[in-house]
Amino acid sequence: MGADSTGFSTKRYETWFSLKANKNAKRRGWIKLHVIISTATLIILSTAITKGTKHDAPLLEKLLKNIPKGCGDFSADSAYLSRKICNLIRMKGRIPFINPKKNSLVKKRGSQAWREMIELYLKDRREFEKRYHRRNSVESVYSTLKRVYGNPLSSRKRRMQRRELMLKVIAHNIRRVNLTTIAAL
Repeated sequence: MGADSTGFSTKRYETWFSLKANKNAKRRGWIKLHVIISTATLIILSTAITKGTKHDAPLLEKLLKNIPKGCGDFSADSAYLSRKICNLIRMKGRIPFINPKKNSLVKKRGSQAWREMIELYLKDRREFEKRYHRRNSVESVYSTLKRVYGNPLSSRKRRMQRRELMLKVIAHNIRRVNLTTIAAL
């Protein structure tokens, strides 16, 4: 499993990168899609849509509520790096793989999942990177969403933009299920 977020334009002639690079730019023309995907099937399992300035980490708890307990790895970028999130991922039966920052300490401070993740990162960087880079599947899903269904949203009202974005997610999942079914034959 993997988690990440990306922006979708609500205006046709703006790009997420141009607004991200310009710190003084107003970000009214963007909404953000936060997802958890299955890295094996590339199906979107849980979603949230927020305004473009919302931080990623607080939404992960909401996204994880819809995910059943299981086993396996859970990778995310360093925007989700915290002991609390490592604990939430472990409570779902998954092993967290979040790229640590340079100043991250091994001290667990109540989070054994954090300690194990940082120790693996320090002792066996190659194994950690191998499992962490499954997160690239999330980027593939975003690339597909934007390439196949378009980046700018056509609707004018915020409520309709949210619906349009959710329809893109549903269409993506239907497409993935069809491709998985065909591959199984």
